[in-house]
Amino acid sequence: MSWVGAVDYRRARPVRAGAQPCRDYGKLEKLAGGLMIGAVADGADGAALSHIGAKTAVRSAIATLRGASGEIETVFSKADEADATALFERVLDNARVELQATAFNHVARTNELACTLIAFVAGPAGLAAMQVGAGVIVCRAPGGAYDLLFRPCAKGDASEPDDLLTETAPKTMQVCVRKTPVEFVCAATGGLQPVSLSRSGGGLRDPFFRTLDSYAAGAFDDGDVHRGIREFLRSNKLTKQVPGDITLALCRYKAKAAQHAAAD
Repeated sequence: MSWVGAVDYRRARPVRAGAQPCRDYGKLEKLAGGLMIGAVADGADGAALSHIGAKTAVRSAIATLRGASGEIETVFSKADEADATALFERVLDNARVELQATAFNHVARTNELACTLIAFVAGPAGLAAMQVGAGVIVCRAPGGAYDLLFRPCAKGDASEPDDLLTETAPKTMQVCVRKTPVEFVCAATGGLQPVSLSRSGGGLRDPFFRTLDSYAAGAFDDGDVHRGIREFLRSNKLTKQVPGDITLALCRYKAKAAQHAAAD
């Protein structure tokens, strides 16, 4: 058994001449032992280099998780949120350092690279995840219901840490562990919150996730998943509902799967 998965993004519609590149970014990667690691980031509106910040944060998170096989094993064997918090604190710290270094290299203020971050590791033994700022991450156990891992954070809400570089982000980072087999994982940037969460109470809109789940369930390989979500993100209906930048990471644990995750 293994994972199929893919990431895709879509720029704001309509695309205007001279417009900033897509501010969102995401990446998935398969590791030994049936593990899938992933991250998505949403660059802050109005931050001139937030598209670079999002890529920097995601690539740093993936690199940190890739090198943390020992810590990941401990997290899943003990199912202790404290161990997961320690792992994701390192993810956060490394991403912040990389953002500061990137700002220096671009002769820019660090807030010009402001972005959110969701990162996760999933495997046969469970799932662990973190979130700073807006966005959505949902999982599902075999035969189970869709599970929203973190309370919703409205994009741009002044009462919430909106990006990784906020001084309070290390204290308000959300972390969770699920010590059950996970079959489906979906992570998305904040632009998809209005169509994936209900307006009252922040509950899930199950039909949204069932559509994505069906793409992954019927996929023979990562390419099939990528084609499915690419078509979904560019559908006329979604474009009308969500005109801004969006990124979606989708993966499913299957009996037969391709060997490499499709990633940007």
